[in-house]
Amino acid sequence: MKKLGILLALPLAMVLIAGCGSKPDSQKPIDQVRTEAEKMNLSQLESTAKSYAKEIQKQSAGMEEIQAKLRQLKPTELFSDKAKSIKDEASKVASEVSGLTDRYNVYAQQFQKAGGDLSKIKLS
Repeated sequence: MKKLGILLALPLAMVLIAGCGSKPDSQKPIDQVRTEAEKMNLSQLESTAKSYAKEIQKQSAGMEEIQAKLRQLKPTELFSDKAKSIKDEASKVASEVSGLTDRYNVYAQQFQKAGGDLSKIKLS
């Protein structure tokens, strides 16, 4: 009987842990983000928006590195497979930043609507 209780509690614990402190996700449907944001309190909104802002800054720094790689290419290399690979990488990061920014904006708007100070979660 005790083993059955543990087996039943394990999936529940996994769901609870997965739901807490989730990493910013650029692929999460915007409607789902809105629904989640509407259910959050001010502190949760601030924390989530900050985590998105931090990830956006991290990805933006990665974009700067990619752009530096492109600038280092010789003119004759601009149409090479190497350049294509770098451009594809840049496109992927740009898409990631765009998705993260869209979701950040949902949390930021809800944070402001709940009376939060936007300067606390501002993107730098």
